[in-house]
Amino acid sequence: MDRLPYVHSILQPNEEVKFVGRFHWIRYMRAVTAFVLSIVCFWVAHEYGHLRFDTVPWKNIEQFQTARTLSEGTLALVGWVSGVILLLASLLLAAKVWWHQ
Repeated sequence: MDRLPYVHSILQPNEEVKFVGRFHWIRYMRAVTAFVLSIVCFWVAHEYGHLRFDTVPWKNIEQFQTARTLSEGTLALVGWVSGVILLLASLLLAAKVWWHQ
């Protein structure tokens, strides 16, 4: 009850604090979900981010089979951007819950 000095200062005679509630950790679930999704996006971006676009497919058949496509590079870019957005969202969601405690 030491955490409630304001409450104790405004209590009227014969009033007492019966229960002090706290928020449940489940309130952070949106922030945790956004954080996990950002990790997945960063993983996808890492898996496809090392691909290069300088392979010319018409030099020989081996290079054609290992040619990188634009869709893989686009997937890497989308992964990085989505990961950053979701990471920022998870931080904002966690800060919002923490602020309201």
